[in-house]
Amino acid sequence: MSRIGNVVTFAAASVTRSSVGVGYNRVYDIPLGFRPVTAAYFRTLVGSAFGFAAGAEVTVSGASLNESFSAAWITRDDWPTVLP
Repeated sequence: MSRIGNVVTFAAASVTRSSVGVGYNRVYDIPLGFRPVTAAYFRTLVGSAFGFAAGAEVTVSGASLNESFSAAWITRDDWPTVLP
């Protein structure tokens, strides 16, 4: 994850959903200074979905077996005092 100005970029590789069931499962907590303004959800090439909750988490749904994805979003957070 990186931030230039108010633009955050995030990349994940080999993400596997760790639990079965319906809905989205949290796979990463987005730290202060990097959180998105609004929620956004996307489909992957194999039909799973990933998203960024407006709160502070990256989520996945579906089978999500060894998938990779990347995204960019705008943040209104103050510049972080501690980097992840």
